[in-house]
Amino acid sequence: VDSLSEKLVPEFSPVLGGSAPVFAAAAPVNLEARRESELSAEIDDLALGVMAKYWDAGQVKTRLGVSIGMQQAAQLHRSFVRHLSVSLARLPSRKIICLSPSDRIGKLQNHLESWGLADDWDTMPQGDGDLGQRMCRWFADCLASAPGAGPARAILVGADCPTLDAARIREADRALHRNNVVIGPAADGGYYLIGLRGPWGQHRREFESLFRSIPWGTSRVFAMTQDRLRDARLSWARLEIAEDVDTVVQLDRLRQRLCSADDPRYQELRREIEQILAGNP
Repeated sequence: VDSLSEKLVPEFSPVLGGSAPVFAAAAPVNLEARRESELSAEIDDLALGVMAKYWDAGQVKTRLGVSIGMQQAAQLHRSFVRHLSVSLARLPSRKIICLSPSDRIGKLQNHLESWGLADDWDTMPQGDGDLGQRMCRWFADCLASAPGAGPARAILVGADCPTLDAARIREADRALHRNNVVIGPAADGGYYLIGLRGPWGQHRREFESLFRSIPWGTSRVFAMTQDRLRDARLSWARLEIAEDVDTVVQLDRLRQRLCSADDPRYQELRREIEQILAGNP
């Protein structure tokens, strides 16, 4: 075990719960048992970003689209983005949706307005380059300010894990108070969350190494990132594993978990998914 790695909740849990191979044997943190005062702690010096594609059919969720149709897959992605935007909207941090392609920013802003979220979320284009270059640039921009002049920490998540909630973001932010980096590994070998503690210039080369020459979209992403963290001697924390939704098998598991969830937000998401699959978005 890397001595610089802090295992926070290393057992598998696709946010709502479930069963899958266990990656480590430490006892998980009980999110429900946390003191209310901890959950309400201010995180206004945090920047939170969501990396998302616009939901043009045939341009997003194409692996899922092969099974359920490209139009339905795009509509599901829109639903995931909306659900995440609502779930995370009340976090007291700067929140940005980073969109690709850039010419869809106006449409995204119109949707945020119709969802009642225009005052909660900023928008920006992801820009050019591969995924690593785009993520690296976002972190550099967020954490470039002098201490006290901008966000002290930045967390970036994908839009493929729609049940990611504010409690998980707060957990990640607390980890960044003690570590340089926090990562939420995905069950497919990637990661659904990565956070860095600034200032950027203090660890610029080490941070940049986390995003350079990584085979994005493969099962090797998390393992290679762990190696980079070890080589860079950065302290880091690992959140519990969650599952992205990129295939019909993963979608079916999500639907099963949502059926047993009591939270009204998850019940609403379940209804949206079923309506989309039935051809009634």
